[in-house]
Amino acid sequence: MSKRLAVLMTCVDSKELAEEALSYLRQNTTVETEIILVDNGSYTPLEKYDADRIIRFDVNIGVNAIFHRTIPELEESGFTHVAHMHCDVMLREKNWDEYLMFAFETDPKLSLIGLLGSNEIDGAGGRGLGTASSFMGGEYNTGWATKAEIHGRRVKGKEAAAVVDHLFMAFLVKY
Repeated sequence: MSKRLAVLMTCVDSKELAEEALSYLRQNTTVETEIILVDNGSYTPLEKYDADRIIRFDVNIGVNAIFHRTIPELEESGFTHVAHMHCDVMLREKNWDEYLMFAFETDPKLSLIGLLGSNEIDGAGGRGLGTASSFMGGEYNTGWATKAEIHGRRVKGKEAAAVVDHLFMAFLVKY
């Protein structure tokens, strides 16, 4: 049986971030989830590090294009859910992917989950004052991370959003 969830971590020329973020991702992700590093045009190609496999683009095609360009490979592998994330996101919650899949399975209307979002959209199309996350903050080998309260308010559990940031987006996929 194919794995149900693929997590694609996109990185450009940030070896240290990729290594550290993949280390946390591996520690806190169940074996049922496949971890894929996407090298989006790094001058010096990235290694696989702690990922199950690597996809490399010779030139930087932008984050949104990666969503579309990886669909054929993911479809061929039979994934039912796909998460895209930046390499500066440190996922620290143990078995976070089980919680994510549980959310999809128990809400038939749910097709998109983000880790940073807002219940409003401002005049410029941004998150506005409703920005919410569960960011822990803290110091990492690659620098300091901000707490949820720096960007807005802290959330526990899930809630509806008008907009989510593409630093982490998980989708139910129907090919």
